[in-house]
Amino acid sequence: MTARMPLCLVSGMIAQLPFGDTLDASVTTGGSVVDSSIITATNPAGTAVTNGQPAYISAAGVMSLAQANNVATTKVVALVQAPSIASGASGAYQTTGVLAAADWTAATGSATLTAGADYFLDPSVAGRLTSTPPTTVGQYLVFIGQAISATELALAIDRPIAL
Repeated sequence: MTARMPLCLVSGMIAQLPFGDTLDASVTTGGSVVDSSIITATNPAGTAVTNGQPAYISAAGVMSLAQANNVATTKVVALVQAPSIASGASGAYQTTGVLAAADWTAATGSATLTAGADYFLDPSVAGRLTSTPPTTVGQYLVFIGQAISATELALAIDRPIAL
C-alpha cells in the first residue's frame, strides 16, 4: 500500500506534508502541552453531571445539559468527560475526538453503546443521547457521533436541524 501524505500550507502554498514532518492535534503553550479538545467549565446544574452527558453554553454563559426540544438547548458544544462533576464544581468536557466511558447509563439509559450506531441528542430528557433520531415536528435533529465500540463514541457534533 502506498503511503499518502496529508496536505498542508508550505510558504503559503498547498503542498503535501514534507517528509519527516508530522501533524499533532495538541497545542503547546508556555512550555506545557494542552489538549485542545478538552475544556474545563463549572457545573451549575444543581446536581452532578456524568461522563457522556451532552452540554451547551446557556445564555448565562454556563454549561447546561442539552436537550433537543428547544432551539436554545440544542447547540451542543461538548460531552462531559469527567466521570462525574458535582454541582458547583469544575470539570472536563470533551469537544472532539473519541470519548470513552466505562458506563454510559446516565448519558444513554444503557450501560453500553451499540457499536456502529449513530447517537443523537434526545428530545425527551436533558443530558441524554439516543440512537433513535427525533422525527417529531418541533423537535431538533442533532447528530452527536457514532459508537466505535461498547465504550467509545467518536464525536462529530453537528448543528441542530429543526424538524
